[in-house]
Amino acid sequence: MFVLDARTELIQYYERCGYSKTACTESYPIHANVGQPLIDLKLQHMTKSVIK
Repeated sequence: MFVLDARTELIQYYERCGYSKTACTESYPIHANVGQPLIDLKLQHMTKSVIK
């Protein structure tokens, strides 16, 4: 999943739920017509292992 890097409390929540940050980040998708951010934002990729 991708989470806004400025939402540190949300990233911490997902880490408590078993997700881990990866080295992958992406630019905020301004071209997707989702609004213009007021601060510099990146999307932080997070993953969670699935045990079957």
